[in-house]
Amino acid sequence: EAGSCDLELENDLLDLKSKQENYFKNMEEARLTAEQLDKTNKVLEDLKVSSAEERGKMLEEIAVLKAKSAPLED
Repeated sequence: EAGSCDLELENDLLDLKSKQENYFKNMEEARLTAEQLDKTNKVLEDLKVSSAEERGKMLEEIAVLKAKSAPLED
């Protein structure tokens, strides 16, 4: 009986250890995924800013060109 109980405790301990290892592995994967998501969001924000700046420059150019061509339309 005592040997059987010891074996059961040992199995429970191994099971717990395995679950703990899986938990830590999953936490590390989640951390890396969160870091990657953060980096991707930063790149996206930079692209949005860059795109907005480019759009602003184009609108300015269009305004200048329209102003230059306005006298020709009269």
